[in-house]
Amino acid sequence: MLRAAAEATENVAADLIYGARRSWLALRTRRGLPLDALPTSKSADVDALVRARLAAKLRDRLVLTARGMDVYSAVVERLLP
Repeated sequence: MLRAAAEATENVAADLIYGARRSWLALRTRRGLPLDALPTSKSADVDALVRARLAAKLRDRLVLTARGMDVYSAVVERLLP
């Protein structure tokens, strides 16, 4: 029974990690990341990235600009929950 619980916990953790990686990799694409994939608590950070011209809001997505791609790691760090 403990083994099943441990495996379930590992599966949940793996799913969370996979989902986070998918989200951050989406930022590296031309399509960007759906804005609803980010917690609402990060809306001020998103707006700051847009003001700094590191990202743009295109329809319902956050897309990094060329400048944003240059500092991708810093952008991701800012958007992490």
